[in-house]
Amino acid sequence: MKPNISTFTFGGTRPGPVSVYLHGKGGFGNTAGLYEYEDFPRLLRDGTYQPACPFVVLHAQSGEHWNLAELNDVLHLIARQYPDRSIHLMGYSRGGTAVYRYLNTYPDTPVASATIINARLVANYAGLKPIRLFHAVDDHSEPVERVQNFVDQQSQRHVLVTLTVTAGNHFNIGQVARQLLTELAQ
Repeated sequence: MKPNISTFTFGGTRPGPVSVYLHGKGGFGNTAGLYEYEDFPRLLRDGTYQPACPFVVLHAQSGEHWNLAELNDVLHLIARQYPDRSIHLMGYSRGGTAVYRYLNTYPDTPVASATIINARLVANYAGLKPIRLFHAVDDHSEPVERVQNFVDQQSQRHVLVTLTVTAGNHFNIGQVARQLLTELAQ
């Protein structure tokens, strides 16, 4: 059986976490779509940013949603490849929703923390990993007020979730990607 998820690794060898990124809807089954927007894959491929630590872009080769069992297998492979590093899982839009679902489904994941950008929330979230959220004030898929309520609920559960509200709409991923890649280059 052909694997559904391929990997592209960028970045340096400095000690620190391995960032693993899940794309949004436009990348499913379409390598050209993976690089269509000024997003993490394109900024890394074009050499615009050079993270100091490894940065792995995952690409779902088919379907319209991330397969969580396959994602779990790939994350365990990455954990074995980098045994002395923590894994930081990142996702945008549909990839961000997959991060929520994954952390909810696999509590014993090798993932230590997550960043989720402009994603729809999932019902009955029970994950325990720290999450850094970026959400656009004019996001059409999930009102920022609902995201703030989610952050407040997680705080009551003593789960570390931070929210940065960004300017723009759902497609401001380039702005957020540049900010995060700048942080990762240091």
